[in-house]
Amino acid sequence: YYPECCAYDMEASGFYQIASRCSTGELIQSLKIISDGPGSNLDLTADKISQFIAEQMSSIESVIGQLSDLAEVLDTTRLPKEMVANYLEHWHFSVAQHNQLAALLGRLNARSVPLPTLPTASECRDAKAVLAWLEEKLLALPVNLSIPQPKDGLGRAEQQS
Repeated sequence: YYPECCAYDMEASGFYQIASRCSTGELIQSLKIISDGPGSNLDLTADKISQFIAEQMSSIESVIGQLSDLAEVLDTTRLPKEMVANYLEHWHFSVAQHNQLAALLGRLNARSVPLPTLPTASECRDAKAVLAWLEEKLLALPVNLSIPQPKDGLGRAEQQS
C-alpha cells in the first residue's frame, strides 16, 4: 500500500549526496515518471516509455524553466574569488576539499547572509576542520522557503510576453 501523493526515491539519495557537493540543494532535482503502483503489472517497452515521457513534457519543461530562473538568481550571488583565496592562504586544501570549500561558501553566500569571518587557527587546525566549521555555520542558519525574485523584477512569464 502506498500513501496518496507520496513517493519514496531511494535511488536518488546517492545522486543527491554526490550532487550536493557541486551545487546548492535548490538546484538538485530528480524527476521521475512513475508508471506503476500497487498491484500494477506493466509490460514496459521502449515505445511505452517514450509515450510516458512525451505525455509529461510540459511538466518537465515547466520544472526546467523554474530551475533556470532560480539558477539565474543564484548566479547573481556568485562567491567572490577572493573569499576562497582567503581560506587557501591559511590552510592546505586538497582538490576535493577546495571544491567542497567553494561549494560551502557559495551555499552560505546564496543564503544572503554575511559570510563568516575566517576561523582562528585554534578553532581549525586543518582544512577538514575548516569544512566542518563552515558546515556547522550553514546548518545553524534558519531555512527560508520563499521563492527568490530576479533582480530586474521580471519573472519568466513577463519576459516571454
